[in-house]
Amino acid sequence: MNGTVILHILPILEILIWNLFTTDKCCRRTYFPAKTVSFLSLFTAVAVLSILLFSEMLTISVGNGRFMLMGFVYLIPLKILYNVKLSHLFTIMCTCWTYTLGVLILSTQISGLIAADNIFLLLIVENLIFLATSPLFYGRIVTKYRFVIDNLLSYRKRWYRYIFFNNCLHFFVLAVLSLIFLGKKASLQNIVFLLCLFAAIYLSYFILYRLLLDSIRVKQLEEATLYDELTVLGNRSHLQNDLHDRLHSHQTFSVLFMDLNHFKQVNDRLSHAKGDEYLKQFARHSSNILKRYGTVYRFGGDEFVAVCPETVPPWIIDKLEKCSQWDPSSPCPFYGVSIGSVVCRPPHRNAEQILHQADTVMYHNKLRKNSAI
Repeated sequence: MNGTVILHILPILEILIWNLFTTDKCCRRTYFPAKTVSFLSLFTAVAVLSILLFSEMLTISVGNGRFMLMGFVYLIPLKILYNVKLSHLFTIMCTCWTYTLGVLILSTQISGLIAADNIFLLLIVENLIFLATSPLFYGRIVTKYRFVIDNLLSYRKRWYRYIFFNNCLHFFVLAVLSLIFLGKKASLQNIVFLLCLFAAIYLSYFILYRLLLDSIRVKQLEEATLYDELTVLGNRSHLQNDLHDRLHSHQTFSVLFMDLNHFKQVNDRLSHAKGDEYLKQFARHSSNILKRYGTVYRFGGDEFVAVCPETVPPWIIDKLEKCSQWDPSSPCPFYGVSIGSVVCRPPHRNAEQILHQADTVMYHNKLRKNSAI
């Protein structure tokens, strides 16, 4: 077999190894590392033998880029070996190849300034560039890129389509440039152009990372302002948002206004810390009782409000009032809760009127119970 052909394959193998290594850094393996490496090695051996069988295709100068798109054949084994969606995997591969293909083009231009068509010199320059840039690429760029990929799927799916097309565009731009620059005489001007292009590509990754990170932090802050810190239920602002959505849906829904009985005595007799535990336990029980019927919010103090998509059955209200699953290890027994239930049918009034009506019904129910005692 022609030794020149084997030499031509060496740069391809090196690029392939770096691509697979980068993919492994960005994806979650399905199997143990040894099995993954063995499978990829066997697949690579078959691929190399296939190239050698068509060695007549390698008669032109080294680094012609003819076989670059054959790397997408690795989508098959990588999909088997890694727990990742095909679109996700394709995006990662394009990103990996943007790096490795960029190194190949740059190495070809730099080595070409010293000695044209010298494969050994190309390999040396290529390895030096990989060694010089890999700490930055894997330590900074890959970690940020992986954060972007992992979070885009759950945070902004529409954004994921953008990064998918963006990464594909980066790769195919470099693929076209490789066909131009790998067959073009090396020059310092080409090297400067390539460095500027790579800087722009990786700067776009960093900008996307910062935008996503800041967006997630803003969303977390917004969510934090909608939840009660003690009970982890939605707070009054969250309740207002929910009611606003219900009012514009033009559908029937119910509102339960709940006020804990004798809660002041719990605070005065047992301490405010025990009172907080009392509130948290009621929040858990009421949420469990209503989980199939609606959402519970902490309105303030010892008052809670539930918003339910439909009419709440009377036995659910009775279950809330008794709270029979109250934890016996609690610092005090459950003293009951007064509930005002309002069914809201379109055309709806505003949220304040609905809450006021439910509060009034609750107050009358509490007075009736107290007078009965």
